[in-house]
Amino acid sequence: MSLKSPTEVVTEAGAPGASTAEGAGPERSRQAPAAPSARPGLEAAVAIAICFGAAAAILELGVLAYRKLVEHQFVLVNLHAIWLVPLSYMLLLAPLGVVIGIAARWLPARAAGWVAVFLPALVATGSVLFLWYPALHPAAIGLLALGAATQCARTLVPRLPAVGRLAPRAVGALTVALLLAFGGVSAWYVRVERQAASLMGPATAGAPNIILIVLDTVHALELGLYGETLPTTPFIDRYARGGVVFDAAFSAAPWTLASHASMFTGRYPHELSAGWSAPLDDRWPTLAERLRAHGYRTGGFVANVEFTGVETGLSRGFVHYDDVHESAAWVLLSSSLGRFIGNNPRLRKLAGWHDVLDRKHASAVDGEVLAWVDQGGSGPVFLFLNYLDAHEPYVPSAKYWDAFSGGLKRRQDLIRFPNARRGERAFKASMTPAQVEAERRAHLASLAELDAGVGRLLDGLRRRGLLDNAVVVITADHGEQFGEHHLFSHGNSLYSQLLHVPLVVVAPGRVPAGLRAATPVSLRDLGATILELAGIRDPAFPGASLARAWTSPGAPAAAASPVVAEVEPAPREALRYPAAKGPMRSVVLGRYQYIRRRNGPEELYDYTADRAEADDRVHDPSLTPVIDRARLVLDSLGAWGANDARH
Repeated sequence: MSLKSPTEVVTEAGAPGASTAEGAGPERSRQAPAAPSARPGLEAAVAIAICFGAAAAILELGVLAYRKLVEHQFVLVNLHAIWLVPLSYMLLLAPLGVVIGIAARWLPARAAGWVAVFLPALVATGSVLFLWYPALHPAAIGLLALGAATQCARTLVPRLPAVGRLAPRAVGALTVALLLAFGGVSAWYVRVERQAASLMGPATAGAPNIILIVLDTVHALELGLYGETLPTTPFIDRYARGGVVFDAAFSAAPWTLASHASMFTGRYPHELSAGWSAPLDDRWPTLAERLRAHGYRTGGFVANVEFTGVETGLSRGFVHYDDVHESAAWVLLSSSLGRFIGNNPRLRKLAGWHDVLDRKHASAVDGEVLAWVDQGGSGPVFLFLNYLDAHEPYVPSAKYWDAFSGGLKRRQDLIRFPNARRGERAFKASMTPAQVEAERRAHLASLAELDAGVGRLLDGLRRRGLLDNAVVVITADHGEQFGEHHLFSHGNSLYSQLLHVPLVVVAPGRVPAGLRAATPVSLRDLGATILELAGIRDPAFPGASLARAWTSPGAPAAAASPVVAEVEPAPREALRYPAAKGPMRSVVLGRYQYIRRRNGPEELYDYTADRAEADDRVHDPSLTPVIDRARLVLDSLGAWGANDARH
């Protein structure tokens, strides 16, 4: 009698009944192996691999839960992880099971059994251990994974016939659990939206719709209306003529979360919990909460799903907040194994793909906004949009790159992801001036493509009648560096390349057209400005409305909030970056920007005449009064850094 099951196993010794004529019971018992190995069939091999993927998912979710709930770490994942992580692992391990099942037909039975258990166990344990990279060296991860996989094989291979029978049933149960998890999470978000909608207050008659557009990673001087000669923003340039352009608007931080948190609360970064390792807490009310209380249907639509996602706390006050990108890449990158594969530099080089795999382009954000608007509802709307197209790695479509490249070639090794775990870009300081210019042009080409997306969005809103009575604000959270002070990217300094951002306010009937405001202003005041334009009097909301730029153009600059910016060192930040040496603050006074580190050196630049801020004038005796005033402003802020503010 041959042994058969759903696993299609066959004992290594052959048919159990095959024995010598002398093979009486005791003799046969002595000759039979104690734990016969088995050859897995295709179904069993796939099911075993999927089960190991599910086990890895449970372990990864456990690690994330421990870090978030026990260690209170900033894990930057939302509840969708409950079903996304298992789905990612199961889909990634299933093909491995197929390969094993096919290969097992040509392998010795015992070897086939070992491969069916050992390889999925090795991949599953290695991917979970990868959660501790770079604290764990790759060699240590490999050795630990080998040990764990070996123990799994020693334990399960002798029981492979039973494992092969149970695994397909387990896959069925896992599929049901996955569907229940998906349904549960979806129902939870529906419940959250309904609760948020129930907090909407009565709307004021004639209240305008408000559209806040944030261009992630855009320096003011990169727009045509601020002097860029390349056609980066033809739509925004034309649109800005219908309102007020602020020539010297400055962000309160050089990176996304801290900058948005300041805009949303009217607070400086040192007053907020939001930081590299902590979300925005509920200590201070947000702009969305205040607008919702006055009858606004609040919708947030973000492309930077990491640092403007739900877990950052920026979603507070929004009835609807869309921070996911429903795509195959979204599923892939949800697991540690998927990130290892998706961000692997060798695989990326082989595929010739250098963009962020799950990047939400402007077209996706626009579609989400218009689809939500089309669902209808009463009262005015507050739409917040974060566009990521201009963020590195800058990978514009061929149409825009051809228009902006000027014949320059890019170094592909400098736009790839060299680190499979963290997905960071290669260090760019080794680039030649021509290569730097190529990077800058790729960034500008991406901005031009984004500009077209902004145009499509506003055209869609106009056709739906939402711009007939509206306030439209276009700004950026921070800028980008291209070799100034030998620095690239953002979040690592406080130079004007990172803080000087565009700011356009268009509101026919409320804001005059064709006006330019030269006085430096802080995006900290954006919330107070929007509330005033919405007709909402909220003295408790901090900041000074920028409406004085058109209602009292001759008002003294002292009426504005101090144009202060702050940054703290990012985790594991390289010491070559200024911010790595300690918290930094800056203040803009007229045409000068003053920068200092806590207990560190001071810098002073004329950012209007010296756009690269290459000439440090901190030792110019004629500017001593400016430096003294700047010191007084920064000293008046008190504690340095978010940690100081919390403790």
